[in-house]
Amino acid sequence: MSTLSNLAPQRVFYYFEEISKIPRGSGNTRAISDYLVEFANSHNLEVYRDDLNNVIIKKEATADKANCKGVILQGHMDMVCEKTLESTHDFLKDGLELEINGDFITANGTTLGADDGVAVAISLAILEDNYISHPKIEAIFTVDEETGMDGAKFIDLSGITGQYVLNLDCEMEDTIIAGCAGGARIDVVFKGAKALFNGTKIDIDIFGLLGGHSGSDIDKQRANAHILLGRILHIIRENMDIGILSIEGGTKDNVIANVVKSSIIVPVGKAENAIDIINRSAADIVEEYKFIEDNIHIQGKVSENGIYNVIDEDTANDLIFFMGVVPNGIIDYNANIKDLVETSLNMGVLSIKDYTVSIGISVRSQVKSKKEKLVGQIIMLAQRANADYNVRGVYPAWSYTHNSPLQKLMKEIYLDKFHRELKTEIIHAGLECGYLLEKLPHLDIVSFGPLMYDIHTVNERLSISSTQKIYQFILEILKNIK
Repeated sequence: MSTLSNLAPQRVFYYFEEISKIPRGSGNTRAISDYLVEFANSHNLEVYRDDLNNVIIKKEATADKANCKGVILQGHMDMVCEKTLESTHDFLKDGLELEINGDFITANGTTLGADDGVAVAISLAILEDNYISHPKIEAIFTVDEETGMDGAKFIDLSGITGQYVLNLDCEMEDTIIAGCAGGARIDVVFKGAKALFNGTKIDIDIFGLLGGHSGSDIDKQRANAHILLGRILHIIRENMDIGILSIEGGTKDNVIANVVKSSIIVPVGKAENAIDIINRSAADIVEEYKFIEDNIHIQGKVSENGIYNVIDEDTANDLIFFMGVVPNGIIDYNANIKDLVETSLNMGVLSIKDYTVSIGISVRSQVKSKKEKLVGQIIMLAQRANADYNVRGVYPAWSYTHNSPLQKLMKEIYLDKFHRELKTEIIHAGLECGYLLEKLPHLDIVSFGPLMYDIHTVNERLSISSTQKIYQFILEILKNIK
């Protein structure tokens, strides 16, 4: 007996378990794409696949809905692959080991891939069901959403005829998403050279910060470990010569850096002064963030004297300048929607290899011109700091649509069926909806989905009861589309 076989709706959880057997990390989507094509062929459904492995499956309307506007079900087939230190799971060949814990489905030692496997499972269950009333359905399954949305960016939608889009890449119950930020990634690179520094090594560790998603958590004004390090390095350099031996911190450009480790060299006899600066800076920072962060640790440790290979002085000065003046966090709030962050940026990954420093920065904005302005500011700072730069991963915003017929219908159904008001939000994070709307401006799009927690982590979990609720909600939407 399979792990999820006793759960209802049975076919939703059947397909979720089936696709969980298929390795489908970003960039490794051929097998899941094959599965979707085989599903369509076995159910005599029209199917298209492109060279990127994006798949579109079409199903004609039932007789009672033949004259209604078509509905597009949309989600991505790839998942984030993370595992515990103890796990021996191989994401290139192993299926996930699903578990049930109360109301939640989890995976043993790995991410669950409910983001966005649940969208695929719900869509397949609907496509196979010949007993539900529905308008024409076009199911769009994209690849590599988690690593830049290239599937949505390059998919050909010229054959799509639907009007309404149900994007199932959201994890907030009782809430629909009706707009999101656009974004871009900037790589800033300092190409340094080797230099010798005779002095005392000091290790600086910053850890214990909350971190979080640089879109959905940026409004919480959490500390960024790299910005704190840049501040400390600047003060030390103001008081003595400094050599930079190493810096390593952050995990992804779109994650607020919650840890960074650095080793610096100071002149012999100056170590005590440097440690005093680190400790005084730490006390100031802890006081400043006392209402936001309750576990900041900033530690300086004196190591041995010696002659060290460090980054050359000019590059070190340029790096400290850049880290000290680069904007961070919230840049602008939306003028019309209270408390909605409009524009922000995050320094996500920072590392040194072979005397070259690499910094990854994520920029977001609901306003295209403001996004471009902020990217331009980072470029100007990089140029002033004698660094190279590369802009990549640019994706469009999804602008809020007033008087959306789809939103109106969904709110009426939700209130009638679940006796709760359905809230509408605009999020400061990226969704594929921006690309869909860019290609087909007539679309009326709403994003929603069942409750999920701790996505992109080994603690990812999907609510069973919420999945049941959202599935029934979708069936009601399809039945009531005009």
